[in-house]
Amino acid sequence: TDKVQFSFKFDGSSAQVYDVAVGADLDALIVNLNAASGFSTYAVASKSGSELVITGKTLGADKSIELTNVTYTDTLGASIELPTATNLPYSEKAKLTSAAFGGPITLDADDKIQFDIAVGGAASKLVTIDKATIDAALSSNTGTIGTSANYVTVLNKALTNAGVTGVAASIETVGLDAGRIVFTSTARGSTASIKISDAAATKGAMEISVDTIDISASTLAALGADSGDKIRQVISAYVSVVNTAIGKVTTAASNLGAVSKQIETQTNFVDTLVDTINKGVGDLIDADLSEESTRLQALQTKQQLGVQALSIANASTQNILRLFQ
Repeated sequence: TDKVQFSFKFDGSSAQVYDVAVGADLDALIVNLNAASGFSTYAVASKSGSELVITGKTLGADKSIELTNVTYTDTLGASIELPTATNLPYSEKAKLTSAAFGGPITLDADDKIQFDIAVGGAASKLVTIDKATIDAALSSNTGTIGTSANYVTVLNKALTNAGVTGVAASIETVGLDAGRIVFTSTARGSTASIKISDAAATKGAMEISVDTIDISASTLAALGADSGDKIRQVISAYVSVVNTAIGKVTTAASNLGAVSKQIETQTNFVDTLVDTINKGVGDLIDADLSEESTRLQALQTKQQLGVQALSIANASTQNILRLFQ
């Protein structure tokens, strides 16, 4: 008749309260939990060693599970909140399980993987994985995560960089999620909760160096390509990247050709415009010289007329004086 009562929030929905019989052991609790009304719609209960694992059935940036208000009710009806008890069963750590690792993953200098994580009900913090984080965590310079173990190392490095405490990434070793990456809280009981949201990947500009493509056996093995099919997949991926780069270079060359033609046309237009302006300036200069020449001739004519007028006036005076002689 012992029971465990707790509140669950699935994917940010309203809290749902479950009152589940403990049973004789952990296996019995798992059976009772999976049979609880509505629980199996959102999650499935299993175990990892002696620990209870609850895994959500949906994946995505907005998916989450929150476990709070865990209490244990014994046979006599006494209700005890699990965090205050040290020896009660099922006071488990919070866990979130990721999808299977689909690597290898390589990030360039301007690529990022980011997500928000909230632990124990605290405010969420932004966790960023970039090339610098990968290289620092793995002591490399390639920005490549080759295995799930590498990914765990990088995740823990990113959590530390973001100042996130109370949670660690690891690889599940048993149960339905064996081989998957899990986030596990260090706290137990009703205060143990993990929420990951707003996961996003940002891809920067493609930068490809043919010199860095290495298909040697050791490199392929480091990337997890340990069979014929996997090797062909890696090489096909390299070929696809190179073909994409060739396509981009061809497109860029075509664009450069079009721009070059436009520049040539513009240059011809500017040359024609300069010639037209020079001709116009020459015409203006010629017109001014002609006008000034005409003005000079007019002034010279006026001067000559003035001299003639003075000569006539002087002659008239002399003629009048002769009349009185």
